[in-house]
Amino acid sequence: MGIFRDWLDARSARLKEQATRSRAELQRQQRRLQLASMNGTKSPSELLEMQILESSEPLWGGWDRVNFMANDLDRYDFARGGPGFPMGTPSQRKNGADWPFYQNETEHGVLVMASRIAFGTITKAEGLINGMSCYVVGDGATIRVMPKAEGSEETAKAAQKVIDAFRLANHMEEREEEFFGDSRVDGEGIWRLFALEDGRSEVRNVWPEQIRQPAGESFEDFGFGIRTDQDDAETHLEYAIHPTTGDVHEAEFVSADQIIFMPINVRRGIKRGLPDFTWGLLDAVKNSSKLSTKMGIGSAMQASIAFIRQHTGVPGSAIRAFASSDASYTRANQFTGVLDNVKHFEDALVVDTNENTEFLGSPYNAGIASHIDVVKLLDRVACVKYNAPEWLGSADASNNNFASSLVGESPFVKRVGAMQKRYSRPIRTLHERVLLNAVGKIDGIPANILSLVEVKVTFPNPQARDRLQESQRATIRLQNGTTSPQRIADEDGDDWKKVREEITQARAEGWEPPQGGAEKEAKPALPGMPQLGPMESSEDEDDYGAIFEAWDESKHPRDDAGHFVNADAMIAARSDPAKAEELRSQVTYPEQRAKLDAFLKDGKKPKTRKPNAKKLDKAATKRANEIMKAASEAQKSGDAERARNLYAAAYGYHKAAGMHEDGQHAMAEAVKKAAEEFVTGERKMASKNATD
Repeated sequence: MGIFRDWLDARSARLKEQATRSRAELQRQQRRLQLASMNGTKSPSELLEMQILESSEPLWGGWDRVNFMANDLDRYDFARGGPGFPMGTPSQRKNGADWPFYQNETEHGVLVMASRIAFGTITKAEGLINGMSCYVVGDGATIRVMPKAEGSEETAKAAQKVIDAFRLANHMEEREEEFFGDSRVDGEGIWRLFALEDGRSEVRNVWPEQIRQPAGESFEDFGFGIRTDQDDAETHLEYAIHPTTGDVHEAEFVSADQIIFMPINVRRGIKRGLPDFTWGLLDAVKNSSKLSTKMGIGSAMQASIAFIRQHTGVPGSAIRAFASSDASYTRANQFTGVLDNVKHFEDALVVDTNENTEFLGSPYNAGIASHIDVVKLLDRVACVKYNAPEWLGSADASNNNFASSLVGESPFVKRVGAMQKRYSRPIRTLHERVLLNAVGKIDGIPANILSLVEVKVTFPNPQARDRLQESQRATIRLQNGTTSPQRIADEDGDDWKKVREEITQARAEGWEPPQGGAEKEAKPALPGMPQLGPMESSEDEDDYGAIFEAWDESKHPRDDAGHFVNADAMIAARSDPAKAEELRSQVTYPEQRAKLDAFLKDGKKPKTRKPNAKKLDKAATKRANEIMKAASEAQKSGDAERARNLYAAAYGYHKAAGMHEDGQHAMAEAVKKAAEEFVTGERKMASKNATD
């Protein structure tokens, strides 16, 4: 402990000395600003901005000035002979500081400026943030106002109109993208909400450097420009916002309920966020960009050398004399003033040389392959922060599969989902405050608006999904009774209760869900083709309308999503009160509930649709033959495109016939539906090869 105490005292003395020098340097800078202002050359704010930019250059080469404790506290190497990391103390988090990364506004501001320079000057840094924005924010959030209780539907409609008008007037889709980018580059996304007299609201951006400790306030009360209780740095009470013009030292104190403040890369209780481009990520993108640039410059220089003419056993003076005599003309170098020899080569030139002259090839691209491997490594390191695949940072998808990185189980999709959840909170808060600003000023917005409605924020799904395939699969599962509407809603990211409420509201407005089992009307064939008839039309016993045995639809209940309740579930519910109650929660419409209660009461087994495999097989085969005949006629008439589509439909029906024979009736019905779309022209073959 004695050695550690001596080391700690020595380090404390060095820090005090450095702090004293820093204060003296600040005083000298302030004096220079005053003198420059009196001379009229530059205003203080302009000169300060110039000095900040100038001071960023030495920071670019190393980070000693960003954290002057880095030499004493090596965060990555315990084997430097010192005691390693010193112990943490509670005061290191005092007033929302984030030691050892920053302890005051000056250190925090340097980190923000370095990150901005990286984003503005390094293409890969900009590409990373823009790429993440495309997946996290996409084309903007969708804001929906949902009623919380019965009777608040009209209030929800009025609130939705207020939200829609606010988003349109304030260009919120673009602002949300900017908010994401600002938070990643500056470490903070900040909005300020203004309430107008007519109940409308306006939102404006606030820059991180505008929020700083005001003059006359202590660091304990207003450190980093945010007022908090000294024993609770998480709860922000007030912000000191300094203007960008005029008297920049005169702060405006703004209540926390007017500010949307989102710091990133820090934990709760830390007042200011950390930018993405600090330390590890900054080193990765900086070195990758530097190496790529140097490779480009080196390759360009090497490519400019057509060949090397090597003279064996000849003194340098003779070589220079030969070069001068062999030159076509001379040209003055504008940088050095020296005359350069220039040789003009004609096309199909024949070169005569002696035995002492040897021609060597150009050194173009020498060693570039190993450098490219290093660049790829650095790009992968940069993508690690976002759990992103390599192609996001390098635009090279050769090493991984694009589609596989966007499936629901991939780390990247999970990370994007987590980020979307976090960014939805400040956006939800903003829109809730918009509604509060409209209370008493816009019709239909009562004082207890937030107890009547809920603001729901959703972002685009980052997964690469086949919506048609998912919809067909969900339909088959529901028809087979292997899932529930609640599960399907959960898989789609919807709230089942809200979906039911929306269905109820839509029914009240006259909408009815499509009823299953109805025959499809005949659709016109492709132009110039004979009418093939509807899917379910024939007069013989193999008619599609006779595929299923007798079944009384009028006595079978439907759930609130419009699907028939599974018969096995109804039978099981007859002897299990819990299952009966679960079914009743899914069937709430009076007419359908009466059907369900009637069955549960009388105990009769409902008639279910029982597929007849033989008839289904025969009917599908017959339909395939009809379409094959029409396809042959189209091919004879020279209409290759129609023929391809009809051949595809016939192939589908033949496959469906085999599925019926194997008992895969639900899948067969889906295949027949798709095949019929080829017949009607709703679907077309992409390939010109009819055998596809």
